Amino acid sequence: MLGKRFHESDRGQNNQEWSSIMCKYIISLLFVAAVMLSATPGAEARFYIDIPGVETNCIPANTPLTIEGKMENNTGENVIGMANGIRIYTPDGAVWETPVYYSTGNLEPYLDGGVFVNGLGVDGIGEDTITLGGYASLEPGVPNGYDDVVLKIETQFDAAQIGKTFCIDSTWFPPGGSWQWVTPSGTVIPEWDGPYC
Repeated sequence: MLGKRFHESDRGQNNQEWSSIMCKYIISLLFVAAVMLSATPGAEARFYIDIPGVETNCIPANTPLTIEGKMENNTGENVIGMANGIRIYTPDGAVWETPVYYSTGNLEPYLDGGVFVNGLGVDGIGEDTITLGGYASLEPGVPNGYDDVVLKIETQFDAAQIGKTFCIDSTWFPPGGSWQWVTPSGTVIPEWDGPYC
């Protein structure tokens, strides 16, 4: 009882004091827990897109296109889990060849529990979602200072798509794929430079 003994004659007043102290204590603990457990944006954590051979925002028609998803970890800690979703979409009716997507194999030595790349509605029409996730089991995770290509998506456009718009953005994916990484200290939201259109 916080080092204070209550006499029976003080019970009513002391119960109110005790309730007030406990209420403040619980509210303080909840606030601290919320701050500690909340995901924080990390300028030192970044997931970004590169399209080799494309220097402008104009994509050539009838040419194979490789979209590279890159992971940059400068959090000061190893990343022990991750979930990132990439959404490919069009605001004006463009269509593209059904994407082929895969892990580059660069994460597998660090995320030995598994690296998972999946597609949702991937057909080259309207919107395609590519997901990348993984976790460390026995290995320490993706090291601080890591900066490499972890995901590739291959597609192309025919000449009928000239003048239309193609966009790439981050996305949530079901059932619980939030845009986040996990370090031993907690959850980090990697910076994203998109959308890219």
